[in-house]
Amino acid sequence: GKGVCINNKALRKVVRDGGQIGLYQRGPISIGKNEQLEGKALVIGTDGGRLRERYEKKWEHNKNRKGYSTDWKEPVLFTMYLTNAKGEIDKDFLPLYDATMQGKDYTFTLMETYLEALGNNNLSRVVFVGDGAPWIWLSVEKVFKNKFPTVPTYQVLDYTHAKQALNEILDLLPKKCQEREQLATLFKQRLWEGDIESIEKVIR
Repeated sequence: GKGVCINNKALRKVVRDGGQIGLYQRGPISIGKNEQLEGKALVIGTDGGRLRERYEKKWEHNKNRKGYSTDWKEPVLFTMYLTNAKGEIDKDFLPLYDATMQGKDYTFTLMETYLEALGNNNLSRVVFVGDGAPWIWLSVEKVFKNKFPTVPTYQVLDYTHAKQALNEILDLLPKKCQEREQLATLFKQRLWEGDIESIEKVIR
């Protein structure tokens, strides 16, 4: 009949290019058209991970046995969700999750595709949660400026990573220090309550 003749190379190119378009559009595709954002807070969290990516070695002495290299890679993940005025998670809004292996800069490029589709629509505030890495906060400032010029914005060091920082401080104490466990409990409790000043006084 009138079939289309295409070779394997051309077919792979069409599939690859189509996949790239779909990947870039996954932000708008994931956002509902009638999301109710007014008066709610948008929370964005990001963190890096660690995994091994296996690929076949180019050179292998034994042709009957394939060799592989497994270099460490850092995927970067992020999530977005809404909270109400009481800080409770809005269950009517499905949380967004995504990740990329294309580097830290691309993470925020991808994130902005979601934000573009979401819009600000009278959000009460935007809260960005991270681990305190400098590269995150520098990129966040650009996102806030570009996407939320009139919305109150906040940057928060998340509780889990803050606890890790406290553990590093506790590790500096002598091993025979009998107050270590008491201090650990005290620090975690006051950190949860947001009482940073009293923690600083105890450390000093």
